[in-house]
Amino acid sequence: MKKIPLIVWAILICLVFVHYFYTPEKPEIATGAMRIDPGERQPDLVNLWDALLHEQGFANESAILIQLNQFVDKDGAVQCTQAYYTGDVNGEQHFYTVYAYPSGNVLYKDQVLEFPLQGAHPLAIFREATLINFADLTRGECNLTLQTLKHEKERRYNETHGDLCVLSEGSLRPLKEAAF
Repeated sequence: MKKIPLIVWAILICLVFVHYFYTPEKPEIATGAMRIDPGERQPDLVNLWDALLHEQGFANESAILIQLNQFVDKDGAVQCTQAYYTGDVNGEQHFYTVYAYPSGNVLYKDQVLEFPLQGAHPLAIFREATLINFADLTRGECNLTLQTLKHEKERRYNETHGDLCVLSEGSLRPLKEAAF
């Protein structure tokens, strides 16, 4: 009867040693905050980008947009902007997470990325998103989320995925289908 507790303890001790020696270290994540000039109803994303470029010190030409989200209330005011992107700092690719609020407060996280990514530069999409008049889109009826995503493989979207639009020159035009 004493063999079972002894075996259980031996297994637990082995698991502790395995965890200690084989668990990878948690990546180092730097956090920071800054203030920008808040826009009237939505942030100027180009101004935000210039501030991030200056604050974080990555090479502008190396930046790759992963995702941009803007959460808009019923009155057309942006409540939060989230941006996920990468940029090179001294030969290392960093992954950034940014939260910008209507008050002008900007919070960000920065960590080294172990594998390289490719994709579009954020500024082109930031310029387009800054031109959108969200008040015209919501008309006080519902909240709205603008979401852009980076895709690594072929994707097809149609009307069954919800409202599908193309963003061009600050306006959203409905689409029946999109393929990437």
